[in-house]
Amino acid sequence: QISLSERFFWVDTWALDQTLEQLRLAMRVKLDPIRVRELAEQVTVLYHGAFMPGDEDRAWVVSPRELLRNKFLRFTNDFGHWLEEDDNHEEAIEFYFRGLEVDDVAEGIYRRLILCFEQLGRHAEAIDTYNRCCKTLKSQLDVEPAQETQDLYDTIQVSSSTAGSASRGIHRI
Repeated sequence: QISLSERFFWVDTWALDQTLEQLRLAMRVKLDPIRVRELAEQVTVLYHGAFMPGDEDRAWVVSPRELLRNKFLRFTNDFGHWLEEDDNHEEAIEFYFRGLEVDDVAEGIYRRLILCFEQLGRHAEAIDTYNRCCKTLKSQLDVEPAQETQDLYDTIQVSSSTAGSASRGIHRI
């Protein structure tokens, strides 16, 4: 067993944890948006992907790998939502796609993407994202999307068909 002192060693996972804490605080206290973005960018630089790649067969790697992956996914969701609240849906979409690169079965991220596309009036991309979610969940986990995801899809289907009917009505007049 070995322990390292933060006084003498720099460890990327420690730096990631510290930066995530700073980011959470900055978003909570509504710190300068530029600083929040800088911290978010630091997180994306510090998270290099799977912990200890190449050591998948070692049991001791699984727990820290999952912990770091989950931290990054939480960051993706929290920062993306922060961007949405600031009406930066395009930037939120970029971050949500980063999250899907880390975990392509993160259904909550698919929902956030669908909502962002809808906010931007990009109905086809919202529907495409739902379909991608369904295919991925089926092929990877052999499950259907959660009811919440299906309800969201039903809602966007209704809103897009209502908008389509209204626009067709306008053209007929």
